[in-house]
Amino acid sequence: MNIPKNLLENGQAALALAAAALALAGLAAFGCAYLFVFLFIQNVDGMVSPQIDSAETALADAQAVIFAAAVSSESASAAVVSLSGALESYSSASRNISDSISDISKVPPFSLDSRFASSAAGLKQASAYFAEAALSMNATANSTLGASAGVKKTAEDLESAKSAIQAARKSFKDALGALHLASLAMFAAACALFSSVIMLSVSVLLSHYPRFFEKGEEQVKKK
Repeated sequence: MNIPKNLLENGQAALALAAAALALAGLAAFGCAYLFVFLFIQNVDGMVSPQIDSAETALADAQAVIFAAAVSSESASAAVVSLSGALESYSSASRNISDSISDISKVPPFSLDSRFASSAAGLKQASAYFAEAALSMNATANSTLGASAGVKKTAEDLESAKSAIQAARKSFKDALGALHLASLAMFAAACALFSSVIMLSVSVLLSHYPRFFEKGEEQVKKK
């Protein structure tokens, strides 16, 4: 790159060079921000999804136990109570994640895209589904305290809890997908904006100094 000595004396060329440098810095900043959001989404998914799978597996096991032996209703009730506590923890974790994303959505430039707020709302809905599943589990635990006559009702409650967990999984995945799409769209928009600024700056520089990149081109030819 052949930088003229009198570049700073030319106001338009100097401003064009400064704009190109700022655009490159902005592009790098948005790239880092997108990488942070992407890793955040992967981390959240990696923490919560296995817990949902575990909850669903535990629920299926609880169903097998209740169908297999009505006599062991007390031990089945203890297992369901434990599962209910786990579901309440998942509900609390989803609510905390929702609050974090909600806080992020209030900070520019994320506040410019409504999909961040929508993702936070989706996670809050997932939290509600987990809470609903926990309530269903509590109802199941109360019913298993009775005799084997309550087995049919217990099975129905467990099926409702299973449906709630599946709905929570879908809501959670949809929320993370929307968050990823929103961050990707913002990064693409930033790339387009900063790239146009860089190209405009380069065109201004070349209009004043047609041989601005001449040295770099010669080096490429020698190689």
